[in-house]
Amino acid sequence: MLKETINYKGSNGSTQAPEFSANYKVSYGGLAAGTHRLQIKSMSDVVYVDRFVLESASSTARPSSGPGSTSNQQSSVSGSQSSSSGYQPPAGSQSFTVTAESNLNLPFQLALVSPTGLTLATVSSSNGIATINQPVTQGGVYVVKVINLNLGPLQLTTTITPTVNR
Repeated sequence: MLKETINYKGSNGSTQAPEFSANYKVSYGGLAAGTHRLQIKSMSDVVYVDRFVLESASSTARPSSGPGSTSNQQSSVSGSQSSSSGYQPPAGSQSFTVTAESNLNLPFQLALVSPTGLTLATVSSSNGIATINQPVTQGGVYVVKVINLNLGPLQLTTTITPTVNR
């Protein structure tokens, strides 16, 4: 049975500086014992989940994997040029997500190259953001490449988060 639908769309935050507010706090009391489901759907733009706090609750669940340490890198890419950086997933990684965000709402491409030199994925930006989700199929250093499709420079933030075994 649906308890409530909540919209947390803020107007003051950005992807690099999300909005935090006490207005977004929701509490539910008197829930019956048993299984409950939290469903996050109809997501658009950028979605952050900061935390869930369970008071007077317990669980025996132990996820087999979860997010590892996120890394961020700032870079500048001149017009019609590209920028490359290496990323080696930590031991026990199942996959990783690469997101590049430009300071302007201009087109660019994000590409991922395997440790053996094969292009695994290429995606064009949408509203200044491009994301690739990649399973880890081999050890070694992957190359993350951003291609500026514009005449002027772009400032970029590249964020990588692995999913690791627990």
